[in-house]
Amino acid sequence: MAHNALLTTGLLILLALALGHLQPAEILRPSRRTQVLTALGWTEAAEGYVPGRPSALRAALGLAGKATAAARDAAVRCGALCGSFAEGADTLRRLAGLDVRVSKLREMTLA
Repeated sequence: MAHNALLTTGLLILLALALGHLQPAEILRPSRRTQVLTALGWTEAAEGYVPGRPSALRAALGLAGKATAAARDAAVRCGALCGSFAEGADTLRRLAGLDVRVSKLREMTLA
């Protein structure tokens, strides 16, 4: 029993020390749901939200806007190499299975 109480006390002290170095917004980090375009298609993800700082999800996946690097590369290539953005969106859907609106493809290609 004394061992469990000592362990619990130690964990509480470590937790207090760790939380003491964080800002309040980092402790109670709210999350938000977002749509992300990956090389396999659209998916929904939850990301931590701290105003003015990119989330760990965005950094880990290399997100720019709402697309991963692989999805962005495929979209930009189709948008640039096809005769129109509508044809590029259709090619992207048929070859890669990515359903991207024409306006979104135009935005990604011209960025």
